[in-house]
Amino acid sequence: EISSKLKAVVLLLVLLLLVLLPVVLLLVMLLLEQLVVLLPMVYLLALLLGVLLQLLLPVVLLLLVSRLVV
Repeated sequence: EISSKLKAVVLLLVLLLLVLLPVVLLLVMLLLEQLVVLLPMVYLLALLLGVLLQLLLPVVLLLLVSRLVV
């Protein structure tokens, strides 16, 4: 029974994240419009984060797979 409650809570959190994400993105976009001067820096940061994620994702997947296999 505890596990089912936990699953419900996790599901709720995921749904909340999915609902809040567009709102947060919208707010960020509005803020960025106010801070057009910082736009190139933000773009560079986003680019760096994207590259980092692309580099880290295979590593994380490999670690998960190796954990599951062992």
